[in-house]
Amino acid sequence: MKIVVTALLIFSASISALAQPMVSSKAGTSTTKTDDVFAPELGQHEILAGALLPAGDIDSSFGKITISGYALALGYAYGVSPVLAPFIQQNYSRLESKSSFGSSTSLGFGDTKIGAKGIFDLQDKYLRYSVSYSSGLLDKSKSNSSPSESTQVSNRPSLSFLGGGGVTLQNIGLGGSFEYKIFQDGDEEVVSAGVTTTRKHKAGTGNNFKLYAQLEMDFKVGFSYQENLVEGYDSSVGATTTKEKKQEDKVYTIYSIIPVSSANDLILSIIKPEPKDSNGLTYNLYFLSASLRSTF
Repeated sequence: MKIVVTALLIFSASISALAQPMVSSKAGTSTTKTDDVFAPELGQHEILAGALLPAGDIDSSFGKITISGYALALGYAYGVSPVLAPFIQQNYSRLESKSSFGSSTSLGFGDTKIGAKGIFDLQDKYLRYSVSYSSGLLDKSKSNSSPSESTQVSNRPSLSFLGGGGVTLQNIGLGGSFEYKIFQDGDEEVVSAGVTTTRKHKAGTGNNFKLYAQLEMDFKVGFSYQENLVEGYDSSVGATTTKEKKQEDKVYTIYSIIPVSSANDLILSIIKPEPKDSNGLTYNLYFLSASLRSTF
């Protein structure tokens, strides 16, 4: 069902806020610029562990769609130079969507992300970069129509290039980033009425941009706005080809970064994603996120 699929997509997009992380010296650990901008220093290890919970529902002309579940994320990075840190990230999640049409479940390990990131500190300014590859190493993309279940692995591996920066003006931090994605051909295992077929998803592109503003104190409080785009592409089962529509959504985030020690930051967020094409639906949907970043 399209409504359920949309809910699963925004849930998956929100999970990425948990496990993307790269400071000004006013925050706790070595190099935290904003809620998703971390990088360890030379010879330093970084561990990020987070959890995310959905809250709210979606209103439609057929009644409410309730969303429940959770997502867990774990990431590790190591500083091999002052501006280069290889990293690996993994999440596991379970989402249930229920309405008068029935229920749908998406669960399991998501894509494994492997890459490198870094921050160039320029006094009261900084530049950042990240290059990564995401693919299902622990599971594969699968869906079943009865019962309605799917995995959390993307149906197309992707290569990502991200660049950004920021500036501190007295006690206010401003910044942004742009990410370009190249999606490779991918396969999805589809089970319907006991028959298994393979849906092939063609390569394509996507991008997102993000802007943020935050108060720079002993702790940080900020707001960010992000827009995500995945261009339309073709998918096929046998000789039948389907045009997959372009996907666009907006994400609003209020966050706080709280130093709990010289080596630990607590990151709390309230995330509100909204698809640009709501199809007449009202999204009263939020995600609550808590992450702990530790360096040693």
